[in-house]
Amino acid sequence: MTNIDKMETSVTGSRWKAWLPWVLQIILGLAFIAAGCAKLAGVQQFVDLFDKIGFGQWFLYFTALCEIVGGALLFWPKTVLPAVALLCCVMVGAGISHLTVTHDNPADAVVMFALLATLAWLRRPQ
Repeated sequence: MTNIDKMETSVTGSRWKAWLPWVLQIILGLAFIAAGCAKLAGVQQFVDLFDKIGFGQWFLYFTALCEIVGGALLFWPKTVLPAVALLCCVMVGAGISHLTVTHDNPADAVVMFALLATLAWLRRPQ
């Protein structure tokens, strides 16, 4: 491998490392804000789901607030890790609820948790 090949590889690798966290932050931020807004809007699917969980509709609003705040905090680099921690807690709760209460597939919560964990790893202090 020549020096030019090494330089191209390192430039490509550094571009990937620079852009991937931002892409994840934007996608996850928008996804959580959208999910929180749907809950606040009273989408019947979420109303029924939280009714089935049994904590009352206040928990729907609490979850929506956590998702919106966490999603918004993903857009600022200094607040990414606290946002990830908050949203990971929400996803753990969602996964547990799907497994134990609603008996649904928890794949969505697991995937979101994995993406959040990846983001935390990419944004970890060096």
